[in-house]
Amino acid sequence: MTPTDHAQLAAQRTLARINEVIVVVITLAALVGVLVGGESGKVIDSVVIVVLCVVPWLRVLWLVARWQRIGDRRFVAVGVTLLTLTVVGVALTTLIK
Repeated sequence: MTPTDHAQLAAQRTLARINEVIVVVITLAALVGVLVGGESGKVIDSVVIVVLCVVPWLRVLWLVARWQRIGDRRFVAVGVTLLTLTVVGVALTTLIK
């Protein structure tokens, strides 16, 4: 393995660890939201839903930046298309309501 391979592997492991921590924190927060109930519980659960939606979006954004750096335009195009579709979907959903 080259030093670049080691650096990429380390970055992927770091990202995986961050995702694991986020999942644990979100699970605990959702549980607290259910147990607390009432308006506070709804606010906590709303934050959990927002985080659950944003984390995968940020991961795709991170991958797009990585693909751009290594020069893989096809994957950049796919990633940007996916991100654009999610933004358009959220915008349409918001406007329809």
